[in-house]
Amino acid sequence: MPTASQDATGTHPQATTPVDPNAIDTPIPDEAFGATLSIARPPRMSASGTGFDIVLQVANTGTSALYGAGAKQVNIGVQILGDNDDVEASGGVRDFMRAGLPHLPQGAQSDVVVTVPADQRLDGRKLRLALVQEHVRWHDDTPEKRIDLGPFRICGSQVCDAAGQPLPN
Repeated sequence: MPTASQDATGTHPQATTPVDPNAIDTPIPDEAFGATLSIARPPRMSASGTGFDIVLQVANTGTSALYGAGAKQVNIGVQILGDNDDVEASGGVRDFMRAGLPHLPQGAQSDVVVTVPADQRLDGRKLRLALVQEHVRWHDDTPEKRIDLGPFRICGSQVCDAAGQPLPN
């Protein structure tokens, strides 16, 4: 039996999280999904020194909102490209990491900081950044829908460019 501070389901009303009205809980149809990605600021060492930051500009060119909240949220997915720049080849990692998107209604754009950890799996490899609708699909099927960066090197505790020079702070 619920106590005086619980509702009929036995939960504390003040403990419930408000529902985000912009959350994406259903798949976005391909014809409604559109975005362009561009580099707003090239890679730089993160303030913590444990990785590097890429500032990516995301512009919503589709008719559906994009947002990193909900059961079918849209995020920036980061992949490590394997041999021959193929994520499925040796050394590739499809689900390396994610960065959430702010709410982007149709026509909106935003700069998003993607902080990539200094991981040994990056050594000598390129990264691919693309949008992914979780549990639905990656939107990386054409060069216009993705950004490839690198290769990167791990130089001690720092991340370096292909020539072995540490990324700027």
